Amino acid sequence: MHIRMATLADLDDILRLKALAYGEYFNEPAEGLIAKLMLANESSFVALKDDVVCAYAIAFPWVSGELVMLHSIDISLTGNANVMYIHDVAVDSQHHRKGIAQSLVDAIMKRSTQLELHFFELVAVQDSKDFWPRNVFTETGIAGAEYGADAKKMSRK
Repeated sequence: MHIRMATLADLDDILRLKALAYGEYFNEPAEGLIAKLMLANESSFVALKDDVVCAYAIAFPWVSGELVMLHSIDISLTGNANVMYIHDVAVDSQHHRKGIAQSLVDAIMKRSTQLELHFFELVAVQDSKDFWPRNVFTETGIAGAEYGADAKKMSRK
């Protein structure tokens, strides 16, 4: 397995994996993912197995406490970034339980340190709320209706 920075050339693979990993409700328009990748400042990554993208993570510098709108195609930083926002981590089901998600999160953490962003926020959806506490994330509230009834805001300080 090889981890590298995500680029716009990976968009089709990211959209494919997002559709496999999340329910239809969480599928975002390509324009929204492009906007998020453009904000990423080299903090989004893909994992490749035999030169095929099998997982991705989208993260970008953000302002603490500002909820990232899920389906928005118009996203921009409105202030001074003070957290790394982890928007998505998705792994093809054929590659689950191989440590790929953890490797992607580790890459985000390393890049965040380089950018001097030492705090992290995310919204845990579906079954991911059990993954994040292993990475020292704690629940900070309910994310709101846009992300689903069981979505939780989480942070790591």
